[in-house]
Amino acid sequence: MENILDWNDLLNRLGDEDLIKEIVPEFLSADLDYIDVLRKAVDNKDTGEVQLNAHSLKGASASIGAIPLSNAAKKLESMARELSLDEAEDALLEIKQEYDKLIDLLKQPNWADIAQESAKNS
Repeated sequence: MENILDWNDLLNRLGDEDLIKEIVPEFLSADLDYIDVLRKAVDNKDTGEVQLNAHSLKGASASIGAIPLSNAAKKLESMARELSLDEAEDALLEIKQEYDKLIDLLKQPNWADIAQESAKNS
């Protein structure tokens, strides 16, 4: 299974499995619709909004160990910083795919067990 969450990184940073299990699901309840906001900014070719929101998503996802999502957001953030959104559609698609994988994982009652097992196998 793909490493959607970097369990080992989270454990190294937070040091407590119970804390991880409490903090990570907050990503779901934050109810920040990053994808829609980024979609509108890309459609409007608003590089400032794209950069700001991609940066926010990058940080939020990295803070919970969602490294593939963070890396995807970083790509879009870099494009916006360089004032070039020519490949933004592809970057946005990658973000959406990684975001959906993360949300699907976190909706599982045993998401932490799945993330731990994935870490063991990587």
